Amino acid sequence: MKFTVSILILLASFILSELYAQDKGESGIFTAAVVAGANLSQIDGDAAAGYNKIGLNIGGRGGIRFSKRFELSFEILYSQKGSFQRTANNAFSFHYRLDYVEIPVEANLHEWFVEDAKGNTYSRIVFGAGVSYNQLLFSNGKQNGVDLPSFSDQYRRSNIMVTISPTIFFTRNWGFNFRWSRSLYTIRKKDGSGRPPAEIIHMLTFRGIYRF
Repeated sequence: MKFTVSILILLASFILSELYAQDKGESGIFTAAVVAGANLSQIDGDAAAGYNKIGLNIGGRGGIRFSKRFELSFEILYSQKGSFQRTANNAFSFHYRLDYVEIPVEANLHEWFVEDAKGNTYSRIVFGAGVSYNQLLFSNGKQNGVDLPSFSDQYRRSNIMVTISPTIFFTRNWGFNFRWSRSLYTIRKKDGSGRPPAEIIHMLTFRGIYRF
């Protein structure tokens, strides 16, 4: 499954870069980039605190320019989330792993336009916000090192998150992106009471970005 997702992301990145190249780069309608970094996540409602679960965040990004300052972007990501806690004396620990294909769609505002040594104008600061669709690929839960057999059946196959995503570019191509995201509703299915447990994913993402 991971191999298939990686191939899809690479294929999407190639297609986006080809569209970008055919569209004359900075002066065209389409934009393309690749992103890679890490998620720090936590699940509210699991009796733990802190962004202790570290996971991959990697994929391709495309966009459509509507003006010099406004762009609508979308991404295809492999994104690892979950929750992790270990006590100081290791008396109790748990590790919840939730791997998703994530598709964020964001409205982006470009600011602080500068010119590089080759005379190309680009924006150093981009402010983005939007929503992200998440489709669960894999889930696994361990408590005190022992697998939880019914863990995979407890979580919804899909969820929606809201995102806020500022980016700073150090050159026309290379930049750093930070993203805060939060699920709009509980990620777990209903329990015996008919009400879903109140488990909400919060996530901080730190990524490098290469803009073609």
